[in-house]
Amino acid sequence: MNRQSLIELIAVRGAATRSELQSKSIQELEKILDDSLLEGIRAQAAQDPQIVASLRQVDEINAERVWTRFFFKHPEVSDNVANRNLIFNYALSLSDDGVVTFEHLDEAAKTLPGLDRQKVKQIPTATNLKQDEETLHQFCRAKRLEPNVAALNLLRQEYGAGFNSDQVSQASQSGLIRLGPASEENNLRWTREDQEERQDYLINQATPEELRRARDQESEQRRIEFQRAESERQIAAREQMDAAYGFPPLPEFNQHGEKLDGAYLNKISNTNLQLFKNMMRKYGAGNLTARLRGIR
Repeated sequence: MNRQSLIELIAVRGAATRSELQSKSIQELEKILDDSLLEGIRAQAAQDPQIVASLRQVDEINAERVWTRFFFKHPEVSDNVANRNLIFNYALSLSDDGVVTFEHLDEAAKTLPGLDRQKVKQIPTATNLKQDEETLHQFCRAKRLEPNVAALNLLRQEYGAGFNSDQVSQASQSGLIRLGPASEENNLRWTREDQEERQDYLINQATPEELRRARDQESEQRRIEFQRAESERQIAAREQMDAAYGFPPLPEFNQHGEKLDGAYLNKISNTNLQLFKNMMRKYGAGNLTARLRGIR
């Protein structure tokens, strides 16, 4: 294409006037024409919904790749909408041209306060296994539950190494792990250890006020144990008397389908004393007393 043809094409497209183009070389004219054609293509593409949608999808994919890279570098920052908005807005304020780059996001993570941060999972290793075993052991000891290897492994998978007692409690409540009642052996051992630790504390660390409270608590405990033992002795004595008279056992329900539990007996002793006396004559005081106290 000769020089004059190039000038005519450019002028027709409105990219420049003929007088402005007369001094240009062929190479310069070709570049002006190319730029004009590209601008036209871009303008046409901007009017095409499919092209606009495709370009938007590409932008979203590229943005997500940047976020993936960001959260990989900053695992301590929780990946949620609130955090993303805070970080992006702060990163935008760091940009001079309105374009947010990975470097801006990285700087925002280092300096921006108020981000929702999380504890980074430690990789489970043989070295930190002992610490995790002890955490689970202490939790089970306090709750009188039986630790097991399956629970330990699930906790390390869920929280990483170095989990704490709150996370063990959360895992137990959610059903992630199952911890049954402590074995008799562990119960005895932990009870002995608790007593030894308490005794050591009272001897070596307790204040005079704590010693007085401990004395009062032990006195109250002895009183409660004495009352329970006395109550059991009285019930046993009544049962012996009832056995001598041959009283039948107290049924679980009466002829009306009402459950003869402690609440029912307590109610009729206040609202229908005669019925209560009749039941005592029929089934004996030992049976009624035992039911009132929830023994049988």
